[in-house]
Order: sequence, then structure tokens, then C-alpha cells
Amino acid sequence: MSNKTNAEIDKELEEVLGSHKTKIRIIGTGGGGNNTVTRLLEVSVSEVDVIAVNTDAQDLLYAKADHKILIGRNITNGLGAGSDPQKGEDSAKETIEELEEILSGSDMVFITCGLGGGTGTGSAPVIADIAKKSGALTIAVVTLPFSDEGIVRWENARKGLEQLQNSVDTVIVVQNDLLLDLVPDMPLNAAFRFADEILVNAVRGITELVTERGLVNLDFADVKTIMQNGGLAMIGLGETESQDDIEEAAQKALQNPLLDIDITGAKSALIHITGGQELSLKSAKTIMKTVAERLDPSAKIIWGTRIDESMGHSLRVMLIVTCLKSEKYITSKTDRFRTESTPNFEISDESHGQDETTEVEVIEASEQASSLNSSKSQKVFSEIFMEEAETDISVMAEAIGNLDAKSDNKKYLQDISNSASSIYSSSELFDYNKISEFAELLGELTKDGLNGKLILSEEVLELFQQMPPALRNAIDGNEQDLEAIKLKILTLLDSVTQSGDTDSAQDFDSADEEPEILNESEARADEIEDLEYSNVREAVKYFDKLL
Repeated sequence: MSNKTNAEIDKELEEVLGSHKTKIRIIGTGGGGNNTVTRLLEVSVSEVDVIAVNTDAQDLLYAKADHKILIGRNITNGLGAGSDPQKGEDSAKETIEELEEILSGSDMVFITCGLGGGTGTGSAPVIADIAKKSGALTIAVVTLPFSDEGIVRWENARKGLEQLQNSVDTVIVVQNDLLLDLVPDMPLNAAFRFADEILVNAVRGITELVTERGLVNLDFADVKTIMQNGGLAMIGLGETESQDDIEEAAQKALQNPLLDIDITGAKSALIHITGGQELSLKSAKTIMKTVAERLDPSAKIIWGTRIDESMGHSLRVMLIVTCLKSEKYITSKTDRFRTESTPNFEISDESHGQDETTEVEVIEASEQASSLNSSKSQKVFSEIFMEEAETDISVMAEAIGNLDAKSDNKKYLQDISNSASSIYSSSELFDYNKISEFAELLGELTKDGLNGKLILSEEVLELFQQMPPALRNAIDGNEQDLEAIKLKILTLLDSVTQSGDTDSAQDFDSADEEPEILNESEARADEIEDLEYSNVREAVKYFDKLL
């Protein structure tokens, strides 16, 4: 019999637990991912290491995290990926050694981001590969863009999701379209916080199954059983104000999934139940039974319960169902973008009288609902674009303020060029066509400046200074100033091209004057066949000749 005291035995047990403590790291990449990890720190998730990753130095500066990593310094210069996933991927690969170092020794790694943009979509699969190769259980928690954000952003998200599925054990997907259904009247900022809360609850719920004591305790091995090779997963949330409505909380989690896919017959699930002091094992088992009825009879289910005194009489159920079939979902969503712009209504020849009236009313109601949802979504997208563009305009304005006719301006011209590129990408995604045209022309102008073809005279510097306020006005709906500046840029570009040197680029007339038009004989001399333009300027020259 051992002569050790209880205190000595307890100390040994603590040492054993400490040496085998599960190392959990949560890494948020891109703007959406940074928002999620910031919120995680605000709600004090314990015993985890929180990491923020971004190509945008300004976003990263304001993010809250235990560690911050700016990726792609030589690719984006800290100005963001401009909604280009390839830049996000290349940026992560450029910083791969730093990412490998910070993820080494992990038991479980969460990767969170918003799919559809540049940094998160491109870098998340690279980060996932690093985590998986280190031996960690790797789980991605991501959002899909709103449908109205357009097929380009959706295609980015689709490809990113496919890459993630090949790199992680489980990917939990939240569909933004369904957030509008859950909180249709919530103010914009609150809606985005709501989305963050969903991602936070998913990550927090899983980590607390491992790190927190509860009525029913689970360990890392239990979680790994469900999440390893879990494929596509769905998260559902249900909450009631009274623990008398136990089944209602479970039904809400089942009926309001944030991924539009059927879970019937799924083969594995994780259930996390949180309630006040009144929460009992009997209540928890009732919830588990309700969920199990929707799954495959042989499904693996792990569940845990935790007391949170701050919840009072309320009850919260978080449901994560894994091993869902994704091919049909991904294909159907992509196909919908290709077909929904040309709806086909079938009207029976036998319909008449009251039936016809009813059918018209139904169609009109459907169109009104569609218009209302589109209006809500467009407001969201305008706010997103304005926020993204403002960062780039601020960088541009600072660089323009540093331009000097007597100094080397290459650094500042490059900053302006990078900002123009980001604005172009964002405006293309959100269908701000006038702004994207301006940004492309500005890119051509700064290219001439970097190549020494454009002299920064006082007139040219004044033109640059007019650009930031004109851009802001255009975003607010007043495009007049921006159109005037575009004409001046076209005049400059045309004069630089025709002169072959920098002298003629020093002066230009007002925005009311059109770019010089070549005479009719010169226009006829050009062949129209096999037209290819390397840039906007070449296209402008050709169409000038046709006039």
C-alpha cells in the first residue's frame, strides 16, 4: 500500500493532466475570420490559443488575438488581397514557415473565415494543409456568401469550399442567405454580429466539450471520433426561455439549420446542451432522443451538458451533424445562379375564373417577397463595399498627399496602384461599374508614372488630389465628379501614347473636352479583324478611331 498522502497523489495527477493537456488553436484568416477570433477573445474562451491572420495590415491591427501574422508582405504590401483568392493562397505560402511554427504541436486546430473573398478563401486551405500535416484534428468553420453577391463571389466560395474539404477533417458551413431569414429585421451591424456569434458558438461549444467540466463530460478522443474525417457538417442552434420546453429547443436546432441541406439519415452528430441550475440529465436525454430520431439508427452520437448560471431558466442546444453529402448541394447552388435569372412559369390551360386570380395573386406575392429580399441584400452588399472601399481610398489619399513633383514617387504611385486594383476587384464583384472603370484607368495612369512616362506636373498632382473625394461621392451615388476625372485621365493617357515622351503629358484641358479623335482617313486605315487589346488605353484608341 502506498504511503503517499492525498495531496501528493493529487499533485501527481495534476502533472499527468498537464503533460497531456489538449492543445487547441483557433486561427481566423481574412476579415471575417479576424472578426470571429476577436469576438472569441471578448467572450473569454478558456484554454485555447487564438491567432489572427490577414493580408490587410489595417484589419489585422484592430483584430484581437493572442498572436497576429501578416501574410504576403511582398505580394500585397499589407493592403489586402483585393478579393483575389490566388493572392490569398500565394500570401499564405510566402509565410508558410511562420504558420508551420505557430501550429506545431497542436491537437486540434479550428480555421474560421468567410468564403468568397480573397484572403480567407485563398489562405484557409493552405493553413488547413499545415495543420493536418502536423497531426492535428482540423476543423473549418466558414460562412458562404449571400446569393445576391453574384456568381463570381459564389464561384470563389465554391472552389474554396471544395479545397477545404480536401484539407480538413470537418468543415462546418453557415449559409448567409439563411441568416436573413432568421433575423430579417435586425440592423446591419447587429446582423453581422449575429453571424459572428454563430461561428463563435460553434467553436466555443466544441472546445468547451473538451476543456470544461459538465454534467456529462467528454474528452478530446470523444470529439475526435465524430469530427475526424467528418466531411461537410451542419450546425443548428435552438434556444428556449424555459426548460419546460425541452423538445422545442431541440426542434429549433433541427428545423433552423444554417446550411440548406437535409440531415435525415446522417451517421454522426455532436450535441452540446447548456442551461441554468435547473438543467437535469433527464432533460438532456430528452433532447438527445429528439435529435436521434432524425438520424440513421446506427448513427454515432456524442453529447455533453454544461451548467451556465447566467442562463437562468433558459436552455440552449447546439447541434453539429457531420458526414453530410455535399456534391448535390454544391452543384444545385451553382446551377441556380445560371437559371434563376430566367424563371419559367407553367400555367395550365384548364385554369380559369377564381383559380386564375389566385394564381396571379400568388405570383405577385412571390415577386414582392423576392423584391423585398433583394432590397435587404443589396443594402447589406452596399455596406460591405463601402467598408472595403473606404480602407483602400484612405490608403490612396495618404499616398496622394505624399506625391511631390520634385521627388521619387515610386513608392506612393505603387500604393495608389495597389489601392486602385483592390477597388477595381471589389467594385466588379458588387457591380459598381462606373467605379471599376475609373479604377482600371487609374491603374493605367499610375503604370505610366512608374514607367517614367508621366510627369507629375502641378496639374497632374491636382488631378490626383481630386480622386479620393470623387470616389467617396460616387459610392454615395453622385458620380459626376468621377466621370469628369475619367475624361481627364483619358486625355492624359492618349497624350502620353501619342507623344512617345513625357513632355506632352504635362498639360491637359478641362473634363468637358473629349480626348483627341483621329481623322476619318486614319480610322479607315486600320483593320477591324482579330481585335485584341492589352489594356484599356488600346481599346479607347480603337474606338476613338471609329468615331
